[in-house]
Amino acid sequence: MSIHLASRANGWEEEAEPIVDSFLSGYRAALEDPGLTVPPPELVSRIRARFTTDRELTLAAQETLMQPLEVSREEFKWEIEQYLDQMAEKHSELPPDFFEIKNAGRLKIGIGSALDEKYLFEVEGPTKAHEDNVILEMKEVRDLREITCILFSEASPRRPIVMQARLAYQPYRYAGFVIFDIRKGDEKEKMFWVHEWADHYHELSIRTSFQTAAELHDIAHDAGVQLGLGHPKSIADSYSNHLRGRLLVTVTELHERMHQTISELTQETIAAWKQFRVEVSARKAGSLGQGQN
Repeated sequence: MSIHLASRANGWEEEAEPIVDSFLSGYRAALEDPGLTVPPPELVSRIRARFTTDRELTLAAQETLMQPLEVSREEFKWEIEQYLDQMAEKHSELPPDFFEIKNAGRLKIGIGSALDEKYLFEVEGPTKAHEDNVILEMKEVRDLREITCILFSEASPRRPIVMQARLAYQPYRYAGFVIFDIRKGDEKEKMFWVHEWADHYHELSIRTSFQTAAELHDIAHDAGVQLGLGHPKSIADSYSNHLRGRLLVTVTELHERMHQTISELTQETIAAWKQFRVEVSARKAGSLGQGQN
């Protein structure tokens, strides 16, 4: 569905189904060859070429993303002590002050996690030099029980930790979890997962990142490969060949149904968005009318 929406936003609506097929072809290719490696998409290489190798500049850019905390740094550190204990046990080879917190703040950016509670915090790293500091992200784990197609939908920090280890080309370092409530007066238990923040994190923009439909094809294919390599990983290693074979059969059998379902969900999403805008506009108009009275 996201491929259809991205294609529409760029005026490439007729390319939506072929781009979905690019994604599926990447998925099938990885299922057929679990050792498959592919070069990065041209768009990715172009973005990477702009990355700086100056560590101080990288840290400075990351530090600007840290918005003020609602609690003191000391209280923040106390709340995430369980994560620090996990890392001390898991990474005993690191210096004892490796995870000493130097800075922390709220994180407000994101795509799928735009509305989730997130934090960045900076730790000492392997040496006392500022350029060796390490940035970590702490991200809320959402309760997904209302999404019926997800089997393990409870808010468990194990879910994203396991999934990123299976799906990412390079799993995050220092992955762990925190169960706490950092907002005063809120009794609800919250769960977060923690990982090292990527030095050169970059969000693709639907409207500004893609110059051509071919670039969206390439990104979709690469995402399909990544999913195909990770989907069957660590589920049933002794039966991995059989599992990949069954997934290939299933994708072939459901090909037309998937396209139809994606099209229907896209239309429903667009209709819901239009209705949402109408209701928001009506509420704004009502608020303005009350203010004038």
